[in-house]
Amino acid sequence: MSSSVDLLVIGGSGFVGANLTQAALRAGFKVAYTYLAHKLKISTDSFQVNLLEENTLEACLAKTQPKNIVYCAMPRGDEIIHQAVSIDGVRRALGTLDKSLFPKFIYVSSNAVFSGRKGRYREVEKPDAEQRCDDYRAYAVTRAVGEQVTLDAWPNSII
Repeated sequence: MSSSVDLLVIGGSGFVGANLTQAALRAGFKVAYTYLAHKLKISTDSFQVNLLEENTLEACLAKTQPKNIVYCAMPRGDEIIHQAVSIDGVRRALGTLDKSLFPKFIYVSSNAVFSGRKGRYREVEKPDAEQRCDDYRAYAVTRAVGEQVTLDAWPNSII
C-alpha cells in the first residue's frame, strides 16, 4: 500500500540528509528517507536502499509517492560507485517517478563541480569538473553529469 509523503530524502542518513530529514520533521512535514547502512534514530518511515542494486530505490519511490525529493546520496568508493550513485541513481529515480504527481526534484551537488582554475564562479556557469587533476575528479565529474541528467530529464528540478 502506498501513501504520499511530503518529502523523500534520498541519502537521508548522511550529514546533509539527516539534518534535512530532522528539520522537516520538526516543521511538521510527512517525511521518509533512505539509508544504506546506518538508520537514523528517529520516528519516521525509512527505507534501506543500495543504489548499486536494482529495484530498492524503485520500490521506495513507488511506496512513498513523494511530493518533493531531495537527492543527496553521497558516493563513497571508486569510480563505479560514483557513477552508480551520482548518475545512474538519478536516472533511475527520475525514470520511476509518477509523472502525474510531478514532484519537485532537488539534486544536491557540490562546489567540486568547478575546478577552481577560473576563480570566482557564478551560479549560471557550466561546471568544469573534467579539468580537475586531483583525488576529487571522479566525484566532481559524476556530480556534474548528475546535475545535467537532472536538468535534462526533469523540468521540475532544482540543482
